[in-house]
Amino acid sequence: MIGHGPSGAKHLLAAMLSACEHMVFPGEIDAGLTSSKLAFRTALEILLARECTGNSAALQLMAAAARSTGVDPRDDHGVSGDSEWSRACALLLAAERKMAAERGNLDGLALAALCRSEADVLSLSRANLDVAQERHPHAITSDRLEAYLRHRTGHGTLRVLELRHLMGGFGKETVFFSTDSDALRGEFVLRRDQPVELVPGACHRVRHEYAVIDAVRQRGFPAPDVLWHECDHPMMPGPDFFVMRKSEGATIGTLAGATSVPDPRLNEHLGSMLARLHGLGTLRELGDLTETIRSDLWGVSGAEAIRTYAASMETMLTDNPHAASPATLGVWRWLIANVPDNLGRSCLIHGDIGFHNMLMRDGELTCLLDWENAQIGHPGMDLGYVYNAAHESLDWHRVMEAYEAGGGIPLSERTLLFFRILMLARLVTTLNVGPAHLFVGNVDQMRLLNAEVFLRGPALQRLANLMEQYESAAPAVQRLACNT
Repeated sequence: MIGHGPSGAKHLLAAMLSACEHMVFPGEIDAGLTSSKLAFRTALEILLARECTGNSAALQLMAAAARSTGVDPRDDHGVSGDSEWSRACALLLAAERKMAAERGNLDGLALAALCRSEADVLSLSRANLDVAQERHPHAITSDRLEAYLRHRTGHGTLRVLELRHLMGGFGKETVFFSTDSDALRGEFVLRRDQPVELVPGACHRVRHEYAVIDAVRQRGFPAPDVLWHECDHPMMPGPDFFVMRKSEGATIGTLAGATSVPDPRLNEHLGSMLARLHGLGTLRELGDLTETIRSDLWGVSGAEAIRTYAASMETMLTDNPHAASPATLGVWRWLIANVPDNLGRSCLIHGDIGFHNMLMRDGELTCLLDWENAQIGHPGMDLGYVYNAAHESLDWHRVMEAYEAGGGIPLSERTLLFFRILMLARLVTTLNVGPAHLFVGNVDQMRLLNAEVFLRGPALQRLANLMEQYESAAPAVQRLACNT
C-alpha cells in the first residue's frame, strides 16, 4: 500500500480476513472443506502469515527438511540468482529426488521428523494468528438491540421487527430498525461512532452531531428528528450512538452524484434551504461544542474563519496517520495565503450537502442528513461543496436566484472557485486520513479501501484542474507581482 508503510498490507489482509466471515458465495450453504469460502479464507491467512512473519520461518523449515535428507544446502542445485525462496524450493526438490533414488530401508523416526517439518511449513498460515477471532464484540444485532430497547422503554414485550445495516458514508455505522411497541413504534435509524475517530474535528463524534441536529431542528430547520444520545450503556457497550426517527423521503444519488434526473423544483428548494441555513443566526445554546463550534467564533469574519479552518486541516493531516502527500499539504498552504478579502460574516454551515444527504419527496427537499461536518464557517463552503457535488445535475443560476431571494449573499465566480478548491482539499484530506486507520490496524472497515483506491486519486486530479483554472483566471497585475 503506497504511502502507508511496511505494515499496511498486513492490516489490510487482516481486515479482508475479518470481512470474509460475512461473504456469501453463490451456491454454497456453509464453509465446509469443499467450499470456495474456506479456500478464500485460507489464501488470506497464508498471505497474512507471510506479511506477519516474512519468509524467514518458512525458509528455515524448508532448509531444515532438506538437510535432514542429507542434501548439501551449500549447493545451488541449478538455481541462478540470489532469491532465498527459489533456493529453498530447489533444496526441497533436490531432497525429493534424493528420496526417490533411495533403495534401502528408511529410518522411520527420521521420516516422521521430516513429515512434521513439511507439515510445519504448510501450517505456517494458521500459526499464531488472532485475526480469526471476533473483532466486533459489540456488534449491533436484533437480539442485542431489542434487549436494550426493552430496558430503556420499560416495555418487556417490545420487538425489533427488522434490522438492516446501511452502507451510507464511511465515517459511521448506520443501522435501520423498526419496532412495534406503543412505547416506541415506527421506523428508526441508529447512527454510531467508529471505535476510533477516523477524521478528527468538526462534528465527527455523534454526541456533537446530535447536539447540532437538535439545535437546528428546534429552530424549525428540516433536519432529522433525533430522539436520544446514548453513551456507554451496559446493554449496548461500545462506541456512542444516537437514535432518530427515519425521515420522510429518499435520496436521489450518492457521493459521486445524482443517480436519477432531479425534479427541476429542487433548484429553488435547495437555494432557499441554503439561505435558510445560513440565516439561522448565532446558536449560542451549542456553547463550546467542538474546536470549530465555539462561543468566540460566532463573531469572527469569514476570512478569519477560513484561515483558522485551513490551518486546522493542515495540522489534522500531519498529526494523524496518513499517506504522505506533499501536494495536499501544499494546497492547504496555498489556501491560507490566498483567502479572498471582504468575505463578510461567518455562520453555521452543514459542510456535506450533496445528493447523498438530501431527502426528496414529490419534488420537495424534505431533510438534510449527516451533520458530522457542521461547523462555524463561511457560506461559501456550503456553496462550493454543493457546486462540486451536484452542479452538473442542477440549474446553478436558479439555485443562486433562490439563494439570494432568501437572503443569501452571492459570490463572484472567482471566489466560488476558491471555495470549490477549499472543499475539494478537505475531501482529499479526509480521503487520506480516514482510510489510513485501516492500514495501521485501528479499524477493519473494508469500505475505507474504496476511498483510498477509487476516490482520492480522482479527487486530486479534480483539485489540480480547479487550481489551474484559478491561477489562469488571476488578474494580470497579480500574476506579474508573483513573477517578480
